[in-house]
Amino acid sequence: MFRLTLNLSLSILLLLPSVMLAQRGVDNPNRITQQAEIGPLEVIRNIDLLLGATKIEATQAGRGKALNDKVNIAKSFVHASQIEKARLSYEEAVYVAWNRGEQVSLIAAINDELDRIDRALITETRPEGLDENFQPVDPEEEPERAPLKPMDKYTAGNKIDEALSFLYTDILKEDAKRLTLKGRLADCRHLVEMELFTEAQEAYHAAIIEHLDPRWTSQLLEEINAVLNVTVATKTDSELNPNLILTKARCKEEVNVLLKPLVNRFGENAVFKRGIDSIHYFIDQGKRDEAMDAFRSTLANFAPSVWTDHNSMRFKAVMEHTPTMNIEQKEEIIIPEGEFPPILYFIDKVEGRSVERLRILEDNELKTYKKVTHNWGGVFYFVNEDPTKDTEWLRVWKLYQSQQGIEN
Repeated sequence: MFRLTLNLSLSILLLLPSVMLAQRGVDNPNRITQQAEIGPLEVIRNIDLLLGATKIEATQAGRGKALNDKVNIAKSFVHASQIEKARLSYEEAVYVAWNRGEQVSLIAAINDELDRIDRALITETRPEGLDENFQPVDPEEEPERAPLKPMDKYTAGNKIDEALSFLYTDILKEDAKRLTLKGRLADCRHLVEMELFTEAQEAYHAAIIEHLDPRWTSQLLEEINAVLNVTVATKTDSELNPNLILTKARCKEEVNVLLKPLVNRFGENAVFKRGIDSIHYFIDQGKRDEAMDAFRSTLANFAPSVWTDHNSMRFKAVMEHTPTMNIEQKEEIIIPEGEFPPILYFIDKVEGRSVERLRILEDNELKTYKKVTHNWGGVFYFVNEDPTKDTEWLRVWKLYQSQQGIEN
């Protein structure tokens, strides 16, 4: 017992000088190398030396695993060239052991080490014939990777799933851990399908760092980022064709495109299904405002607000392509001879002005007539964003009033 205590005391004494020197702003004399610019591996080793006393403090407080997890995340950011995120992760690691606000000099010393990284020296930090994960590689047999082609988010999700499947088929042996990881990766894929790519990258990072060496993690993150960088956002037909007019049936199809990520995730949820049914019902009834309210209220419980706001605007645009009729629509809009096509009217109140819009199909072209009234009294008129005279607005406004049975 005495020998164990003596060894631990000696270890602490040996580690304290390097930390004390770093805290005083002096270079760490135990650095692997003292050259001005070094590769990531040397930097990581130097920081490990600086964190010696911190690791002992965390272990004695029962927080050793929590600190190691934070340090591993920081290391993976270093290997992935995400130095600013590495700074934050190392800082969080320090505060696992110490009170927040303490160890300012230690954090400054860690940042000094990170500032020394020269990315050009990465390949010089490993022996010839080893890849970035220090695995043997034969240059003659190493196939050159073809550049990724643009893909939709569902193809991207499949590709990332395939790349990460070895984690729960080969790495993890316990069923409980496998199920937990599968659930976390499903959450990550859901973020991809919602086109929240930054959030997806961070979620993938947090999910896989627990099971792999930081070098492996950085390589996987690079592969994931490469896939997400060529992932093309989904567009509906009306977004691709601004002059397209939709029937109610096609309107519902486009709404289903917007909601597909949520349907894939929550399609069997009874509350969610009722919400979708209510959206379709109000579309069939031609009740634009009620459909919009149903859309937002349905999404509120199943999607983050930023996604809800963005897709509510997309849904509003879809509705503007859909004439509100009280009759059952066919697959094509057929206007009886001698009758005017349906006209849609919208008004939006924005800061300092009100914007009124009339949308009408004229000569097989969807046109938008706009009247902008400013609070200071100015009134301006547009047709498809081009300036026009008030007489054009008044002409279509009278047609709209006539269709709605509004007397002048």
